[in-house]
Amino acid sequence: MPARALIGLFLHLEQLEKAGVPLRQSLQAACDDAEDRALKKSLPLMIEEIKSGRTLSEAMGFYPHVFDVTLVRLVALGERTGKMGQVLGRARDYLKRNEEQRSLMKRALLYPKISGVIILGLAAWRHDTNMPLLAGCLFCFWAALKLSRYFMPVVKSATDRIILAIPVIGKFAAQYSFSCFAESLATLFDAGVPLRQALPVAAQSAPNLSIRGWLEGVADKVAAGQSLFQSFQGGRMEKHALSMLKAGETTGNFSGPLREVAGYYDRRLAEALTALHQMVGPVLTIILGALLYLTR
Repeated sequence: MPARALIGLFLHLEQLEKAGVPLRQSLQAACDDAEDRALKKSLPLMIEEIKSGRTLSEAMGFYPHVFDVTLVRLVALGERTGKMGQVLGRARDYLKRNEEQRSLMKRALLYPKISGVIILGLAAWRHDTNMPLLAGCLFCFWAALKLSRYFMPVVKSATDRIILAIPVIGKFAAQYSFSCFAESLATLFDAGVPLRQALPVAAQSAPNLSIRGWLEGVADKVAAGQSLFQSFQGGRMEKHALSMLKAGETTGNFSGPLREVAGYYDRRLAEALTALHQMVGPVLTIILGALLYLTR
């Protein structure tokens, strides 16, 4: 669902919480003001769950397509500590940073998508060749792959591993996953969630399933008593990020280093996007040339 709708919801709840308005009344007011269809549908059901004795975080947990695990854990922390207003503010900031990342991703991928559509359009326009058939086959393949990734986790996991092996694109996918993970981990830890509990939750925020599985393995190692620095070694995390984690482990203060890791991966993601932009033009030109040659 649109991040702006969630940001507005948490801003609304934060303001009413600070004003002393009861939770159910705040949710009802948010439901009345909501414009997003998914939010408009889920909020009344959440209110009913709260009336039956469930907490807000438990009610949110029934709608993972609306509220991710990081948001649910943050709200649960606010309920446990009594600092709901502060935690709702952190959740809103977390959503804002995620929205900035997604917007950056959309802008980066807009040019390749438009170029791809133009190439397929040109291919379909060449009636004197086999290009229309080839364009149709490519479109059907893309649509089938998209649907398979959505409905079949096995296909998504396999394609995510393949994506990581592609030069430039794989690096971009890895940077994006680590950026999401680091942001979620830093937010949870700053809010007061213990590191061992925050790690498996933050791992769920990594979009690439291959990297998510590795991060879950790291969380298991830390839970078993292994140091954070040792647990992250031998994977895709870069040395500079590892050195910051080691500094936090040495000093016993993870708050600053975790936020530094999040900022570092944000910068690396921006660099990966620039490299992707530089690669897209020549690659699409080669693809178009190859299609024209093969179907002349």
